[in-house]
Amino acid sequence: MKKKLTHYLTICDTLGLDALVETHDEEEIKMAVSAGAGVIGVNNRNLKDFSVDFSNAVKLRHLIPEEVIYVAESGVSRISDVEALRQAGADAVLMGEVMMRAKDQKATLKAMKSAAAGVDNDCD
Repeated sequence: MKKKLTHYLTICDTLGLDALVETHDEEEIKMAVSAGAGVIGVNNRNLKDFSVDFSNAVKLRHLIPEEVIYVAESGVSRISDVEALRQAGADAVLMGEVMMRAKDQKATLKAMKSAAAGVDNDCD
């Protein structure tokens, strides 16, 4: 699997693309790091039962080197989630469901971006 990932990362590099390598656990993160991934996402969603453990990205953060872009994925639905991930050292968050369900997507995105930047916000 690592050999295949390294091959795909090489193709992306040749094409001038950055690949987001999605991981779910310690073993997958170690493989992504050793394959040379420059962007690693930690998914909070268990793809076997679709439950979400928001703390997954936080507890695995220490395995991702500082020079690698760290993306927290899934389960991000509140401003406090974004703030917690920012404090844990996330460089980015991947939000899908919260944006699809938002009544006012512009306001939701603005509030989440403010939280990511560490700006006080009065809505949650």
